[in-house]
Amino acid sequence: MTTATGLALNSTTVFTTVTGNGTTPWSLYAVPKSATNITLSPILTRRAGDSSTGFLGASDTTLFGESGYTSQGGSVFTAFSCNPSNCASTVQDWYTTTSDPTACDPLTQQCFDEAGAGASSTIQFAKQGTPSQTALQSFSPVLSMASGAIAASGGFVYTAGYYAISSSNPTNSVVQRASEDGTGGVSTLANVGLGSLVAFNAPIIVTPTRVYAVAGDINANTTGLISLSLPNGVGNSAPSFLAGTMVSTNSWITAWGDDTGIYFANNAGQWVMCPAAGCTGTPTVMADATAAEPYLVGDAQAIYWINVSSDPTSGRATGFSLVKLAR
Repeated sequence: MTTATGLALNSTTVFTTVTGNGTTPWSLYAVPKSATNITLSPILTRRAGDSSTGFLGASDTTLFGESGYTSQGGSVFTAFSCNPSNCASTVQDWYTTTSDPTACDPLTQQCFDEAGAGASSTIQFAKQGTPSQTALQSFSPVLSMASGAIAASGGFVYTAGYYAISSSNPTNSVVQRASEDGTGGVSTLANVGLGSLVAFNAPIIVTPTRVYAVAGDINANTTGLISLSLPNGVGNSAPSFLAGTMVSTNSWITAWGDDTGIYFANNAGQWVMCPAAGCTGTPTVMADATAAEPYLVGDAQAIYWINVSSDPTSGRATGFSLVKLAR
């Protein structure tokens, strides 16, 4: 069965992928933001056996993606880039990796991979036009950051997850950032506490002035959002959850935000919004999210997500639609 997976956008277009199923090829689609009820053809196809999508991100000049598959030997992904206006004729394969979390920064044309995830990860890099583009390289000195979610934006790499200095030190859940060139060391933006109590989940949402992280309290079975002001966050201290953003972990779908507000799904399966500083009351209800896939993106004008339609008897997916809602 093919699945609509991933969302990214630039100034004019929303991008998504449909995974392969052994017969149908993995496909990348571009949807104009102004489109209404159109039928699409893919702008790029990959291997029919590619049943998964990894990172997907875009600027007006560069799109990065990952397509991959899972076999008895594990998961294998190939990163690629292209010009979104003529993707099929400009596509370049980059490196191949396992199911390590990956993030790319289309503006600097670099990608970053979490290698050896455990108590911490070694961040490896790939930069266009260098040998690292096809063979990931480690920074010197080695850049070690938290294992978990990863993002790259504005010249920095961000991670949110578990981190331990050594096996004898407790593993904390932290939000960290480091320069994309590997210099200057690692800064801690927040230290939520022991990993046995709080675990981070994707995505990390980076705006020009803040970072949103998604954290789940394992003991309480709740998930909420943390907002950290750049460049320092709250340092090695524990931040507060944003008021109004706590939901049952079982109800969590995804989130997207900017410098004015954060959008996520509530326990009732509705897309809701809180200001960037948190809600002083009940979040504002935006739309139904009961059919939504776990992907949400937005810009200053609208938010975008994928709805799935299903057969009422079998529950199998029968189709997907990209939905736009004005802010």
